[in-house]
Amino acid sequence: MTFQQPPYPPPPPPPGQGPYGQPGYPGGPYGQQPGQYGQAYPPPQQQAGTNGFAIAALILGILGVVFLSVIFGIIALVQIKNRGQSGRGMAIAGLVLSGVWTLFIAAIIVIAVVTSNDPYSLTIAQAFQKSVEGAGWKTNLFEKFSIPQADWGTVLVKIRANPPGVVFFSDYTASDEASFMKQFRQSPTKSLVYQQYAPSVPEYLQLAGDAANGVLWSTVVGTLTTDQIGKDFIAKYQAKYNEQPGLSNAGGQYDAILVWAEAAALAGDPFDYEGVNSILKDIIYRGASGAIKFQPGILTCYPYPDRLDDPSLGMPHLTFQIQNGQQALISPAPYADKQFQLPDWL
Repeated sequence: MTFQQPPYPPPPPPPGQGPYGQPGYPGGPYGQQPGQYGQAYPPPQQQAGTNGFAIAALILGILGVVFLSVIFGIIALVQIKNRGQSGRGMAIAGLVLSGVWTLFIAAIIVIAVVTSNDPYSLTIAQAFQKSVEGAGWKTNLFEKFSIPQADWGTVLVKIRANPPGVVFFSDYTASDEASFMKQFRQSPTKSLVYQQYAPSVPEYLQLAGDAANGVLWSTVVGTLTTDQIGKDFIAKYQAKYNEQPGLSNAGGQYDAILVWAEAAALAGDPFDYEGVNSILKDIIYRGASGAIKFQPGILTCYPYPDRLDDPSLGMPHLTFQIQNGQQALISPAPYADKQFQLPDWL
């Protein structure tokens, strides 16, 4: 008798039972393992460690890169929550620092102007206001007063009510500006203080004392305190008059006489006005205030580095800061021998 193979394969065994009635293997026929053919895998393990965006947010917050610090801080907080990473404190610190920088920047571009109401002071104050507002700053106070002034209570109340980044004081009287600084320092705002002209006068330092430390002032015609010609002039002045010269006017007036004398000598006759003036138009003179070379048409000195980048041809626009009761020349190079110091009230 011949055995004939069935025309169709036998049906699959019931679940849990292998072929030919044998018990099935775990996970289905033929040893199929969990997770194969669409069965879900367990979730991946959460990432450990410190979140990189949190570190970046903190660093950028310290450096004042506000925009990126805020973005990275927000990303970091979201990722830390989802991943269980550390660094939440750094992300928050970066956001806080960004806020502090924002407030600081908002304050530093606000100015308060205090000026006497005479034409000299008003012209300087108005020119300063126009210049900084053109650069995007704002003026929150423009206060005028009549000299002499000794009580600054009302003005200081206004300044303290809305602290500016810079207090610009335009006046020329040493007693006015010294008394202002003494009263300002009793409860100072987080503001730089710039005062016009008076700090160049020796009397100002005597009146203001330690309250003057940190004050900034500047002059376009000033005596070079770090240059040998300037030092020689200061020494001669002190020997003759037994006191220090003012650093804004004395050297410039001395130079004006000497540059005229040189032009008169070259002309051969001091009464040859046309000849003297012709020589002055082209003369280059080096004095206690730096180089003197007149600009064509207006016959004023080229200011260095404002209009001319060559210190051998331009008169330096000097910026001083009072440091430890002394005049510190902080700009421009190559004459500056000190650096700006943050005032102790900031």
